[in-house]
Amino acid sequence: GNPEDLYTLRNIHENAIKGILASIALNYRVPILYARDEDDTARFLYSIAKREQLGKENEIKLRVGRKGSTLAEQQQFIIESLPGVGPTMAKKLLEQFGNVEKVFTASDKELREVDKLGEKKAKEIRKVVGSSFGKDEAKD
Repeated sequence: GNPEDLYTLRNIHENAIKGILASIALNYRVPILYARDEDDTARFLYSIAKREQLGKENEIKLRVGRKGSTLAEQQQFIIESLPGVGPTMAKKLLEQFGNVEKVFTASDKELREVDKLGEKKAKEIRKVVGSSFGKDEAKD
């Protein structure tokens, strides 16, 4: 809708709304774009998708986002790509094993020694790390 409606339709001060929008754009690097209505939004999203995916030879990225600038952030980013592993678990794994390679080569028994990492998650991690590429199996 009209960007001015953003400030007048709510009982929130205009500066607070501007601050939130600035935070989203700058801190989280999420661009904020305006559309007139639902149809305009749909056309806009379609044009973005078409521009990004259709007619290109490039493959679609499975992971997007900032990879981290420090070595520790890059290592954490890699470990977080494992199934069921978020930031806290990634740090625990890296602290336990010392580096990315040792996390990847750990047995499921060794993985289960990490606090709050159960048998199911350990098996899923080992399956992802140890399976041949392209061997799709039915999920358990």
